[in-house]
Amino acid sequence: MNSTWRPLRHLYTILVFMVGWVFFRADTLPFALEYIKAMFGFAAGDGVQYFVAMYLNREVLAALVLGIILSMPVYPWLQRMRAGLADGFKTRVSFVPFAVNAGSSFINIVFLVSVLGICALYLASGSYNPFIYFRF
Repeated sequence: MNSTWRPLRHLYTILVFMVGWVFFRADTLPFALEYIKAMFGFAAGDGVQYFVAMYLNREVLAALVLGIILSMPVYPWLQRMRAGLADGFKTRVSFVPFAVNAGSSFINIVFLVSVLGICALYLASGSYNPFIYFRF
């Protein structure tokens, strides 16, 4: 087993992929090196054209925070917690582990349907689609 701290290994992998994909996108090696310099904030320029605060609104910030949280091993942790809860009740009452498993399955379904609905509403509200025959 590797002795390096696991989040550090995760960050190293992300960094290698981010830098590696630049070379696949770039047309030339000097352009790739300039792009990498810009990625890490060492590029020439005033930074006004692509200033981060211009694009970082509440929706983007919420998506970033949610992405960071859900990229961590949250689901396996919740599964272990559910299994521990079901095992704790197994000795007391026989139907409780079934209820815990059914409840967590129901919560999973409700969560996924909610995310689907929110995504559909967000997509529908972001586009203006007038009546198809309004010009006739």
